[in-house]
Amino acid sequence: MNSLTHFLAAFDILYAIFYNIVGVNEIIIFAFLFGVLVDIDVFYGLYKKKAKSHLRTWIQEPLGLVIIGLPIGILLSLIVEPIYILLVILPYASHIALDYITFHIVSYISPLSKESMAVGFIKPFPPSPDSKTIFKRRAGISELYIILATLVITVILVI
Repeated sequence: MNSLTHFLAAFDILYAIFYNIVGVNEIIIFAFLFGVLVDIDVFYGLYKKKAKSHLRTWIQEPLGLVIIGLPIGILLSLIVEPIYILLVILPYASHIALDYITFHIVSYISPLSKESMAVGFIKPFPPSPDSKTIFKRRAGISELYIILATLVITVILVI
């Protein structure tokens, strides 16, 4: 999924649950940090000029949530506010879930194993290298529908 979809989905989840508990600024910050910046390894891979099909790392896999997200959430919960664990975990988990429903090659137990598999039923927008090659024969719906749905949900929640 693209960054806009990741942000809107994370924002929608956090806003729907926490709008009376924390400020909108905090929701925006956590949606961005843990809903979008989980892809920071992709930008690093682009900087290092890795092949486009090898930009995804274990940070975007379920164990990344356990190894990175959970400790950060616990630490913030102990230092700042107990609710911060959920403000970290929910957008991070939504990022991973969105990646799994989009055409991707995933390594679900990475970094413990490099075993990978093709997943998803949503065609990313713009198309990813994986979706152009490996998934060209698979049917799927366009991510544009997901973007539209998250925009509509955002408008409904905020109004």
